[in-house]
Amino acid sequence: MKVLVVVTSALSVESFLEGQFNAFVKSGIDVHLAVNTATVRRALPRGVTVHDMGFKREISLSKDIKSLFKLIRLIKKIKPDIVHTHTPKASLLGCFAARLCKVKAIIYHLHGLVAMEAGLEKKSVVSFVERLPFKLSTHILCVSASLQKWVVDHGYCQSSKISTLAHGSICGVDTTEKYNVSKVKPIWPVANDAPAQRFIVGYAGRVCVDKGIDDFLELLSILNSQADVFTGLIVGPIEDAKYNNLNDIPNIVHIGYVSNVNEYIASFDVLVLLSKREGFGLVAAEANALEIPVVCYQIPGLEDAVADGESATLVKYQKIDAAVRAVWSYYSNSGLKERHGKAGRERVEHLFNPDVLTACQINFYQSLINHEVCNEKGI
Repeated sequence: MKVLVVVTSALSVESFLEGQFNAFVKSGIDVHLAVNTATVRRALPRGVTVHDMGFKREISLSKDIKSLFKLIRLIKKIKPDIVHTHTPKASLLGCFAARLCKVKAIIYHLHGLVAMEAGLEKKSVVSFVERLPFKLSTHILCVSASLQKWVVDHGYCQSSKISTLAHGSICGVDTTEKYNVSKVKPIWPVANDAPAQRFIVGYAGRVCVDKGIDDFLELLSILNSQADVFTGLIVGPIEDAKYNNLNDIPNIVHIGYVSNVNEYIASFDVLVLLSKREGFGLVAAEANALEIPVVCYQIPGLEDAVADGESATLVKYQKIDAAVRAVWSYYSNSGLKERHGKAGRERVEHLFNPDVLTACQINFYQSLINHEVCNEKGI
């Protein structure tokens, strides 16, 4: 079996797919990766053949057309049995190229949609473009059941064409090593240890509007106007220059991209995730795996990653006052904080086992080869 995986940036491979690639190779799959090799920061798993497509995350018509023709030439050369696309740009170009080359099994792996905000669809050119991979692919895999339901309800595809592997996520959560609470030592990112009396309100992810940084900062401002006991720890790369001075804000500590984000999450008392949209909300599940409770909006994706009233507190979209009250609940009730943390870890161990997700992915590939679910007509 030969599988061509198409991804815009190698960061996605390093963050989500590396463990799966190792398992694919061990199972005898001939894995090829089409990616922008300039984004590769470390050696990829042995046995994976890498092809440079020069993908750019931003829209560039001339460069995108050039990447499309590179993909067409690559597909004609290696003749994959399956083309499996991830991320918006790579999925559009990869599905289109595979269609033109008449590949019978074309998987669009849906991680989320820009056109979706708080469970509502924003009609625009973006929403039109985002619908194209749904038409061009033969099969769609979704990272969460709630996102799957949303795209079907909004007419992106028929229910027979889309599925979610196991209980969702792209790769599961490694609770044995990286997110094993007994093995991960919390890190505080400044010279002195975190003050013992401070309650650490954490943010982990890209620092941008879509990931809820503005709502997070407002929440911290409200909390600190009520009591000077809260410190916001923001972990993630800045994507907008207007956030360059976060460390100048009282009771805020910001660090950029780190490879050991698990050790910083372990220092949180609570993770606050006020995103506009999430495909799955992996960081929320990762925090739960480290016995950290979560406060987040009740939107598709996050509804799968955590359980309201069990491992997290979900509040209505943009109801920041409700999120403030939720943080106060964890601060004032250590028993609630501990119960939600421990229940969260048990839930993640049960639902999001990486080995189970990988086995499901391999079985899905095999079913396509065996024509058990392969629709040769495509659309």
